[in-house]
Amino acid sequence: FFLGLQLLHGFTFAGCWTAGVALAKENSPPGLETSGQSIFTMAYNGVGGLAGSIVGGQLYDVVGPRHMYRIKGLVFAVTLLLYLLTLADWSRLRKKTAYESVS
Repeated sequence: FFLGLQLLHGFTFAGCWTAGVALAKENSPPGLETSGQSIFTMAYNGVGGLAGSIVGGQLYDVVGPRHMYRIKGLVFAVTLLLYLLTLADWSRLRKKTAYESVS
């Protein structure tokens, strides 16, 4: 079962990496696209990996592996929810709510 799930890791990593590099280039000032991509790489591999290893190791020691993965899953779910909230078109939703209250 887990070996099959591991096969999906290649697709998710490739998608995440491609999107991150593209966003870094898109949001960098003209002429500094490579620097933006380098900062993304540092954050993704360096700081993120270091922080994940430290926190994950501490959780593993304190609560055990089963609860560590549950906690990490909850953190990822909350992060996904917060990210999805950033994608909402809040101005359109406010106008729709205001229109419905007038009617």
